[in-house]
Amino acid sequence: MARVLIVEDEKPLRSMAEYFFKAAGHEVTACADCTQAVAALKSQAHSYDLLVSDWNYPGLGENPNPKSGGRELLQYLKSHPGEAPGDIAIMSGNQDAAATGVILSALEPVPPVYSKPDLFNARFKVILDRLNR
Repeated sequence: MARVLIVEDEKPLRSMAEYFFKAAGHEVTACADCTQAVAALKSQAHSYDLLVSDWNYPGLGENPNPKSGGRELLQYLKSHPGEAPGDIAIMSGNQDAAATGVILSALEPVPPVYSKPDLFNARFKVILDRLNR
């Protein structure tokens, strides 16, 4: 069993991803924005095996940029490497956002950004296989 952190602002997508990982036997924490994700990372430092994050969702602060969450979360992880999960998968339904995510990513190496469902599903299969070992 692995510990998975999901960050997705759209509730139906967040619920679907949460169901997917729970059905595979993993423990899941699901967050709707960057502030919730950072709080979860701080409270569970060193314990998440996988971060699955959308790219465009609300960032940090009282008046967050509604589309900067993914970038801000990666920047947070770069400045707090001890809290970074073992694997990171960035999701985006927008080709331009996916390209922006790769260019602006704060982590090295740059995590892959998935905008096509077949690539996204293939990556999750690899991740789940590794988590289930």
